[in-house]
Amino acid sequence: LVAAPGVVIVTGDHQGRTRRRRVGEVDDPIDRLRVGRRVADRGRGGAGLGEQHGRGAPGQTRDIALAPDGAHAWVINEKTSTITTYTIGAAGALTAGATVSARPAGASGPNTGAEIAVHPSGEWLYASNRGDDTIAVFAIGAGGALTLQASVPTGGARPRHFAIVLEGRGLLVANQDSASIVGFHLDPQTGALTSAGKLADVPGPQFVDQLRLP
Repeated sequence: LVAAPGVVIVTGDHQGRTRRRRVGEVDDPIDRLRVGRRVADRGRGGAGLGEQHGRGAPGQTRDIALAPDGAHAWVINEKTSTITTYTIGAAGALTAGATVSARPAGASGPNTGAEIAVHPSGEWLYASNRGDDTIAVFAIGAGGALTLQASVPTGGARPRHFAIVLEGRGLLVANQDSASIVGFHLDPQTGALTSAGKLADVPGPQFVDQLRLP
């Protein structure tokens, strides 16, 4: 979708079936955020991104997740293991709000933030911690405010990536340093995760998702 040096992630909201789709980008070396509208290029395979820029803290921004209604975005800051809420205004203008820790109170030791994703319902947000080796579960409140609900062990080491699957009823984690894919049952009503155990041995996994067949 976007080709540029240093781009870490390009993501879309849950309205991907529509012709016009809001997307977000994190450009890690300069900590630049961009949110705009993806417009299909009528069969030519291209796309346009109407840009609005925001700034994260230097050297921290890693990944971005967008609310299904397009009103908010959340950025995980790698070095500080924190998450910043952004309000998305007219034409994708970004306004930074509160920043909260992705770790529970009292957590210690080295840790970095990695992946972040919003449940399709828009009620829950998930983030991975490399070091604590957990998935942080947040409730999303008014104005995109985040409240930590749980920190769930991933059943492996260094959860670099995870994906919400099965239409919001499951979650897969790629534990890079323990070479494993671990599954979780996800309760859409409470956001809670329950381990389904290791599903596969994969050397150094850095990405995981479900395959959607036509």
